[in-house]
Amino acid sequence: MGSSPSTNSSRRASTRPYDGRRWSAKPRRPSPFIASAAYAQRRSQRGFALISALVLAFLYFGLMQLLLIDSSRSLHEAQSFKARVVAKTLAENGAEIAATNAVNQDSGGGSVTDAQGFCRGTLAPGSGVNTLVIRGEGQTSGVVSQTATVDLLLNRNFKQLNIAYAKHSQ
Repeated sequence: MGSSPSTNSSRRASTRPYDGRRWSAKPRRPSPFIASAAYAQRRSQRGFALISALVLAFLYFGLMQLLLIDSSRSLHEAQSFKARVVAKTLAENGAEIAATNAVNQDSGGGSVTDAQGFCRGTLAPGSGVNTLVIRGEGQTSGVVSQTATVDLLLNRNFKQLNIAYAKHSQ
């Protein structure tokens, strides 16, 4: 006496719930077509990830190059500005040397060289009776070389010098 198929299937349903798979304990293998489609999808995702990584690396290195170019330009501007300020200071120092020598001795003029550059001051008679012209020149030494001049018109009264006007280059 056997049991009918309907009774047999109802017995299985009552002992173990149906989870959408076959009743066998083995897991179901996908068909070869579905497996190759999944592999192709993973392979195309690998290509997309590789292309994305290369594009991001290219953009990153491009950004770094732009930052380096900008920083080198800023460094050059800063060095040029510093050289211009030092050249003006040296020119004023040269004018002070000439003015000091004009008061202390009648020769006027002089020059000094140091680590920052060269300064020279000259004293010449002006167009008037008691007028003098002092010219100070400064030139920097270093990475960026700059030159500046200062011209002073002085009125001389008994060992006292008064500045009538000053003219700075740059």
